[in-house]
Amino acid sequence: MRIFNSKVDNFLASLFISICIPLFPLAVSYIFHKSQPVDWVLTAALYPASLFIQSKSRFLFTTGIAALTFFAISLSMRENLPLVLPYAQYAILGVSLIHVVERIQLHIIQGDPFFNFS
Repeated sequence: MRIFNSKVDNFLASLFISICIPLFPLAVSYIFHKSQPVDWVLTAALYPASLFIQSKSRFLFTTGIAALTFFAISLSMRENLPLVLPYAQYAILGVSLIHVVERIQLHIIQGDPFFNFS
């Protein structure tokens, strides 16, 4: 028995698997030892790349690679991580919001399945 129609079901599955699961390490880090700037910057480096690699937009894919490069370079300069922290947080939030909009377009409007279960 389904609670939601298949479009909403695909959208919610996509949000949970694509957006929430990659943020679990950051959440666990925050809960158990109040995450450090390095945790946020590392997440900001990998999160856009992991989300935008799934994108059908070349621009978003390129943006994800650029964010990965910027934050990866920032990781090599440990003394400047507190200065990069707000940008990392904004990047994570912005990437999440962009990906939600993209997933609405893909799963709810176009009706593409997330997984092809029958």
